Amino acid sequence: MTDDSALLDLIVEWEERRTAGEAVSAEDLCRDRPAQVDALRERLRALAAVDGALGPEPDDAGPPCPVPTCVWSPPCDGAEPEPVDPRPVVTCYEIDARLVEALHGTLKTCRLLCRDRGVTLTYEVRHEDYIEARTMANRGLFREDAEPYHCVIMNPPYRKINSNSQTRLQLRAIGIETSNVYSAFMLLAARQLAEGGEFVSISPRSFCNGPYFRPFRRELLSLLDLRHLHVFESRTDVFREDEVLQENVILYGIRAVGQSATIEVSITSRDGHVSRWTVCSDQVVRPDDREAIIHIITDAD
Repeated sequence: MTDDSALLDLIVEWEERRTAGEAVSAEDLCRDRPAQVDALRERLRALAAVDGALGPEPDDAGPPCPVPTCVWSPPCDGAEPEPVDPRPVVTCYEIDARLVEALHGTLKTCRLLCRDRGVTLTYEVRHEDYIEARTMANRGLFREDAEPYHCVIMNPPYRKINSNSQTRLQLRAIGIETSNVYSAFMLLAARQLAEGGEFVSISPRSFCNGPYFRPFRRELLSLLDLRHLHVFESRTDVFREDEVLQENVILYGIRAVGQSATIEVSITSRDGHVSRWTVCSDQVVRPDDREAIIHIITDAD
C-alpha cells in the first residue's frame, strides 16, 4: 500500500495560478511527481470538483481540472506501473465552458494511456455548477450518483456567500451553513466519500477557527479522520504569482468515524524545504472543544 500522505505530497508541490477564482495545478508537478492512492489498488471512483465561473474573469483559460493528470500521470514518464483498479471511474465538474473542451482532451489522453496498460478508464465531465447539482441531488430533485466516491481531490474556488443569496439558501436546505464557496465544496465532497475513501483539498485555512465556520468544522470532523495537514511558511508561497495574500492549508483525511491517535503536520519553508513531525490528534482538535477549532501545530509550538 502507498503512504497515507501520497496525495498530499503531490499537491504540496502544485504551482497554482488563478482561473476564475480557483487555483489550478500546473502540469509540471504531475510530470515531476506522479501520485498514486491506496484506492487505486482495488477499485476507484474519483471526483474532481472545480467551479471555474464563480470568480472574476480569468486572464486565460488555463489548464483544466487537475485530477485526471495527477492520478494517471505515471504512464507518461516511464514510472513502473503499480497494480490498479482495471476499471476506474473519474467524474469531473467544470462550469467554465472555456475549460471543458481542454478537460475532455486531457481525459481522452489519459484513457489511451490507461488502455495501453490494460486499464479501462471511464470518465464523465459534468458541465454544471457543483453546488447546485449536489444540493438538488440531496433534495431528490436531480440525479444521484449510483455509488459514493473512493477518492476526492479538490482545489475549490474562493468566494464569500451572501447571507441572502440563492447559493446560501440552497446549502441551508440540505443542512450546510457556511460563509464561503470553498468550504461548501469541501463538505459536499466529503459527504460523497465512501467509507475509507481518501480526501485531499488545498484551500484557505480560515475554516480552522472562528464562529462562521463552526458548523462546517463540526460536520467535517465527524466525516473525516484527519491524517495530515500541510502549511506554508510564507503566506504568499502558494498564490504568489497572483498576489493573493492569505494563508493556505492542504488537508488529507480518510472517511471514517473517529480520529486516529496522531496526525502528521508538515510545512514548506521559504526555500522549499519540507519539515514533518507527528503530533497527538487531541493537540490538533481538542476533544472537549465545543468550537471544534483545528490547531495546526508547528515545530515551534
